[in-house]
Order: sequence, then structure tokens, then C-alpha cells
Amino acid sequence: MISDKTSHKEKEMNFIAPKDIVLKLNKFGHITFSVVGSNLTGREELAELESSGFPVGDHARQMLLSEGKGSYDDVHRLVQGESYGIVLLPGTCIPRDRNRTTINLRTEAIERFGYYSSLAGAVPYVCEPAFCQYMDNIGFRDIVFLHEPIHAADPSSYVFKIMCFERMLSSSPGHPYFLWDCEVLFAFFSIHEG
Repeated sequence: MISDKTSHKEKEMNFIAPKDIVLKLNKFGHITFSVVGSNLTGREELAELESSGFPVGDHARQMLLSEGKGSYDDVHRLVQGESYGIVLLPGTCIPRDRNRTTINLRTEAIERFGYYSSLAGAVPYVCEPAFCQYMDNIGFRDIVFLHEPIHAADPSSYVFKIMCFERMLSSSPGHPYFLWDCEVLFAFFSIHEG
């Protein structure tokens, strides 16, 4: 829950990012918002990020440009015009550091809260400096999308990570037993709540 980190005014979440991202809190106290898909390829998303000046790390770049089965273009593009509900699950939902693994976070999100695995195609929609600054200001360093991992140029697979303080799109290992810090928000899809 983020309620202990935010004032009453911040709980209202009337912050609007440049891409019309309106933040709200759901019944669990988790930050939610929605985006509308545009069906851009990874190459097109990369070009948009670069033209906006949002930095993209090497592995994140390779993930956007990945090819073949399980690649960004094969699995993760959002459907043109379709609305996607996104929820940000705080790492503190698993209080013990040694238990905060990728697999446990996914299980918690799906079984306890009824969320769904996200698609990597939602990531570029939140690569906004104002959005990152807001998340950093309320105490969260990173936003990690626990989508199905994508292979970069090396044999390892990765998930996208938005580094809020650095205002940069990066990546983290995608294996099930990777341990995460508590100052991270984990992005999942959710049912729209109106």
C-alpha cells in the first residue's frame, strides 16, 4: 500500500502526465491508470522514445528490436485503439526481502489481487519524465513490468524497467527467482474500475 507515503491530496491522484495518464488508487490502494494501444512495432516505439529524448539502455534497445518467436513484435504489441488498465503493485506487498522474487510477485498479483501479466507494449506509454519524477517523489525508484521475458542479443532474457530517478528505460533479468528491492513498483494489467 502506498497510503503511508502519501498525503490525502496525493491519494486523490489528480496528476496528469503528458500522454494524458490519469492516476487513481484502486480498492487495494494501488496506483492505476489506463493507456490506449497504438500497435507500434518495437522499432517505431524506439524511434518515438529517441525523438522525445527519453534515454534507452542497451538491453532495452535490443529488446525493442528483438526478432523471432517471443520477441517484442511477436508477442507484446498493444492492439490499436484498445484500452489497457495498468496497476502498479508496490514491492512492499511482500514484506520479507528474501521472498520478493519475480515468481512470488507474479503469484501475489494474480492470486491475491486478481491482476494479469502485462505486455511489454505498455512500457513506452509511461516513459515520460513528468511521470518518472512523480513516482520518484513519492518514494519509488523503479517501475518494473513483469511481462513474459524477452531475449536481448545475449542468451539471457529480460523484463523492462523504468528507472524513475535516472529517467531512463532499462532492463532487469527476467528469471523467476530474481530478488527485487521494496522501493520498486511492479506493473500488471487489471480490469478497468470505471
